[in-house]
Amino acid sequence: MSNSRILVFFFILLPLAALGHDSYVAYYRTELGDFFHAFRLTQLGWLWQTYSLDSYKWARTNFSDGFWKNFLDPLLKQMTVLIASVPLIVFLIVFLVRKTVGKMQMLGAGMGGSKSGKYSVGGLNADKKNTRVKYKRR
Repeated sequence: MSNSRILVFFFILLPLAALGHDSYVAYYRTELGDFFHAFRLTQLGWLWQTYSLDSYKWARTNFSDGFWKNFLDPLLKQMTVLIASVPLIVFLIVFLVRKTVGKMQMLGAGMGGSKSGKYSVGGLNADKKNTRVKYKRR
């Protein structure tokens, strides 16, 4: 359980970093405390062009126009906070599905078995009180 908490912590850091950046930009964009009017969520494409223009130009020239127009351009027009939240959302969905399936398997484990009060251990029937199985050597 602690490993999943560590992953959730790191996945929460991504959208928080995006919100922190947006707050930073809004703070230096304000004049005399008008922070809430200056606050805007940045787009992923603007962030990429602002901080790493060389890699943006490289990607623009090396990807085909069809791929750029159909896949990357709509992605780059999304808010950075939303894109940064995707790993957290995917992790939570997978985590909840695994927990649900695990609970269902645990519920189904007690439904089968023999009705005589005995259960099978290694192919041999044994009483519930005496769980030790005696093996005979020849």
